[in-house]
Amino acid sequence: NQTTNWTCSAASSLTILKYFNVANLPANDVNYFYSVLGDAIVYKIRDGLNNYLGANKYGWVIRNDLASYIDEISSSLNKGCPVIARVSFGSNSYFKYTSDGHYLVISGIYTSSSGTVMLILRDPFTYTGGGSIDIPASVLRTYGTYNGASDVYLIIGREQISPRVSHYLDVKAGTGGTISSGTSGSFYNGDAINLSASPSAGYKFVNWSSTNGGSFGNTTSAT
Repeated sequence: NQTTNWTCSAASSLTILKYFNVANLPANDVNYFYSVLGDAIVYKIRDGLNNYLGANKYGWVIRNDLASYIDEISSSLNKGCPVIARVSFGSNSYFKYTSDGHYLVISGIYTSSSGTVMLILRDPFTYTGGGSIDIPASVLRTYGTYNGASDVYLIIGREQISPRVSHYLDVKAGTGGTISSGTSGSFYNGDAINLSASPSAGYKFVNWSSTNGGSFGNTTSAT
């Protein structure tokens, strides 16, 4: 949802970062989004996303015809990257408000049984409760011309990105020792976890081992 005092650009950006399971988000630090992403500046949204996802993962384009607009969205979604769109529209049956510059997330695209290209939107504006709505692509494009604005700005994925997958790590010591630091729990791919083991009297530490993936910085060091 678009939290009080947050801009729609910041709320949309946070939606995408949460989709990718990015850790250590400044969820309560609206000043970060104002200072890094700014308000209604698409290249700063791009920079903010790339700050968390890696350089050049996201870029931005301007499109003013329906075919290329749909192509850009499809390409980004096929890379696993939701799109942020800056649009302008008047009040209509899909949107209960008017805007000359609003950011929202496009999370899907499909063709209906009648042949209409549909977009799945996650609109951070509070009237939707941050929920999902499906609209014809042509409607969003048509209302992109509201108030004289003829272009739709898209912040799109440039490279394949996959949401981070979490795995449960079960840390156990063998006979004659204990785990002295580090606990079992869920962690994301690539997370570094500090572990240490202590041998009991009359025993010595031999090595770490894993039964289902994962690697160790030093298998023969107890810390």
